[in-house]
Amino acid sequence: ASQANCFSSDRVDAVTGQPCTSQEYAAANNDRRHKVTLRSVYTLGSTARFGVIADYQSGLPLNRLAGTSSLDGNAQFDLLGIGPVRGNAFIGDGNRFVGVARNGERLPGFFNVSMSAIWFLAVAGDLVELRVDGFNLLNRTEYSGFASGIGGGGSRTQYGRPGDPVRLFSPGPPRQFQFSARWAL
Repeated sequence: ASQANCFSSDRVDAVTGQPCTSQEYAAANNDRRHKVTLRSVYTLGSTARFGVIADYQSGLPLNRLAGTSSLDGNAQFDLLGIGPVRGNAFIGDGNRFVGVARNGERLPGFFNVSMSAIWFLAVAGDLVELRVDGFNLLNRTEYSGFASGIGGGGSRTQYGRPGDPVRLFSPGPPRQFQFSARWAL
């Protein structure tokens, strides 16, 4: 981010002394306005342990670029006639329509519940640990609150003006379970 030092109320870059603007290019991958996580672990003697995580996050900001996209996600954004510039959409510094702010809209927020259960068994003097983990137990489609590794793409990069339809791509993983066993000698 080119203006990472713009955190004062006077809107002046703390390092360069230049006025801060809203013309940053990069998509705000980790910008969450609200994040609440509740975690609980319950231990039942020495034989079992149960854990639950409930996580709410507001949506990631949208980075609107000048252009259009079809329902299947194909984009047309060479409005200046300069030809395609590879990588601009990926890093989020493509052209914008006049007056369109960076990160002026947000993707939908999400709520996720995950759990784990561990059982400890004594077998032949050793300890066996059986575990099940469940992720996204509500099986909701999440477009905003998971790490995707897409630096400026996916649902966060949209084409058009504020208020245009938001196309949702790259959903997070559906409900998943993981089973494991460990023999502790």
